[in-house]
Amino acid sequence: MKRVIIKSRWLFDADGDGRLLENVMVVIANGTIQQILPAAEVSNYDGGQVAKVHVFEKGCLLPGFVDPHVHLMWGTGLRTEGLAATNKSMMRTPMG
Repeated sequence: MKRVIIKSRWLFDADGDGRLLENVMVVIANGTIQQILPAAEVSNYDGGQVAKVHVFEKGCLLPGFVDPHVHLMWGTGLRTEGLAATNKSMMRTPMG
């Protein structure tokens, strides 16, 4: 099974206790995160098992974060002119 490795300077551990991990590698196989290890251990995955290595020296990985918002009106055929007019009038109205 070929693996993809992503090496990053930072990783936010949203699944654990919210720690910010430094110098890590994420091992991905079949589209699923298999392991999160110190980046120094990347040499353990030599020997043809690694399909690709991505390196983000200044990046922060956020595994597990999902953007769950949707746009319910897009592609529905509903007319949105009234909504746009409402938004414009709300912008002109001072908020108290």
